[in-house]
Amino acid sequence: MEVVPLFEAHDDVVVEWRAVTVGLLDELLGAVNRGLGLSGRGGLTLAQMLEAGTLEVSLTFQERDGPLMIVNDRVEERLQKCRGRIERDRRL
Repeated sequence: MEVVPLFEAHDDVVVEWRAVTVGLLDELLGAVNRGLGLSGRGGLTLAQMLEAGTLEVSLTFQERDGPLMIVNDRVEERLQKCRGRIERDRRL
C-alpha cells in the first residue's frame, strides 16, 4: 500500500504546490481560450479556469488518493456545495 504524505493547508509544500498550479494555469489560459474560440472580454478569466479546473479535478479524484493529503482544507465542504449547485442546475 502506498503511503500518501499528509500536510496542513498552511504548510510550505501545500502553499508552493498551489502557487505553481496557479502559475501553470495562467500560462495555459491563452491556449485554452484559443482552443475554445474565445477572445478579449468573451474569454475565460483565470478565476473561471481555476474554479472549473478545481471542480473537475475534485470530481475526478474524489474516490482516489492524490499525490498528497491536506488537513483542514475545507475542500470537501466546498465540493459538496458545488455538487448541490450542479444537481440543482440539472433539475432546471
